[in-house]
Amino acid sequence: MRPYNLITIVIIGLLFLATSVFAQSPIDSLKIELVHAREDTAKAKICDLLAFYYQRISPDSGLLYARKTLEYARRAGWIKGQALGYMELSLNYRILSENLAAIHAGDSALKLLEKANEPTVESAILCAQAQNYQAIGNISESSQNYLRAYSIEKQFGTARNAAIILENLGNLFFELKDYEKADSLYAQSMITYRRIQDSAGIASSYGNRARIESAKGNFTGAIAMQKRALEINNRIRNRYSAQINLANIGLAFHEKKDYEEALSYLDSSLRICQAIGNHYNEVINFGNIGAVWHSWSTDPNRRLRKRQARAYRDSSIKYLRLACNELSRNNSRLPFMEFSKILSELLIESGMMKEAVNLMEQRMEAVEALTSEKIELGRERYESQQMMEEKDRALNISKLELAIQRRNEILILLSAMCLLLTAVFCLIYLRKKNEMQKKQLHTISQTHSHQIRGPLCRLIGLSELVNNPKLSKEEKELALKGIDDSAKELDYAITSIIFHSSNS
Repeated sequence: MRPYNLITIVIIGLLFLATSVFAQSPIDSLKIELVHAREDTAKAKICDLLAFYYQRISPDSGLLYARKTLEYARRAGWIKGQALGYMELSLNYRILSENLAAIHAGDSALKLLEKANEPTVESAILCAQAQNYQAIGNISESSQNYLRAYSIEKQFGTARNAAIILENLGNLFFELKDYEKADSLYAQSMITYRRIQDSAGIASSYGNRARIESAKGNFTGAIAMQKRALEINNRIRNRYSAQINLANIGLAFHEKKDYEEALSYLDSSLRICQAIGNHYNEVINFGNIGAVWHSWSTDPNRRLRKRQARAYRDSSIKYLRLACNELSRNNSRLPFMEFSKILSELLIESGMMKEAVNLMEQRMEAVEALTSEKIELGRERYESQQMMEEKDRALNISKLELAIQRRNEILILLSAMCLLLTAVFCLIYLRKKNEMQKKQLHTISQTHSHQIRGPLCRLIGLSELVNNPKLSKEEKELALKGIDDSAKELDYAITSIIFHSSNS
């Protein structure tokens, strides 16, 4: 091992150990606060934080505190708190690989938020749902949830949360081995982190881009990026992320067959895991260290002496045995299968046949369990697909009902408008007709009044003249003839008035 690297790693380890000794555990602090809390809302907030912290170290305890969050929030009538409780249930269920339960809890949280205006909480739950669907391989639904969350964060949230969602989308494309798209998303998140001066986010982006370099086989570039991330995490004392950086650097050196450097970084990662109580990553580091010792002992380019090779093999067996025992106990089957394969070969080479047989039996049980899990995963995917199809059907029915309702409303509106227009036209028509009739009557009265008055006056005058005894016979006959002519003229005038009035 190179001396200057050893000194650097020892100093880092001592700093983290000192911090762990003097810093009070947030879990212990929160438990003390919970005892003294009086209001149900305050208790719900504390239990929510405890469920969050426990999801990394004890998901079962996380579920317990998530249920307490729900209980206190319901008692207080706090909808946001209930949604947070369901979200913590979802997160802890996913860590326990109970993916359908996680999805159902997430759906319950989102349904609650339909009654409340809490966009940032909705965004967080959508991200959790995206990870749940990602766990069962439903990439389409996962990406849709991420995009919905990103849209909310862009509109109502913070730049940091939007950058985190971009990173998660990058992780999704990384799993699909679309490294170009993943790198583009990581680069976008890095720009945002730099703009808002978020050191933890910058370190995370470096770590993610380092994974892409490793996947492409550029281990030198991956190590350089992981070291930059490690430097930032050390500066801000982010021990959890720092141990991941150290472990990834160690794995990259392992790929480069630089076993001394690989062991030194993995050992530093192991010490930090032990200091912060991260048991799972501690066990994984045991397995990775054992794998490095095994590669070193079997590398033909190293030309080790038999005694030295045997010592390295013994070290490999020791670490792999520790890892496999813990992983088997915790049902962590995938890493168990990886490390137990190496261990079984070493045990057979060392003549430990009984232990090798027992280990092979455990591997067979793990294979059966993994097969069962794959079947269950397929069932979960099918049920998830059925659930999404049911949601789509319900949504389509709702859309159809809404369309029918809107159509009926439009028809009713159009009918009302037609009736109104008809009434208006009728009123206008009747008014115009009335005006025309008045005008015609006025014209008739003006035009025909003299036609009646003329003959009528002559009739009156001639009738008086006939009664005069002084008139001669000829004059009387002439007067009677005038009366007859006036009567005919009056009859014609009246007939004409009647005719014009009826035609109008």
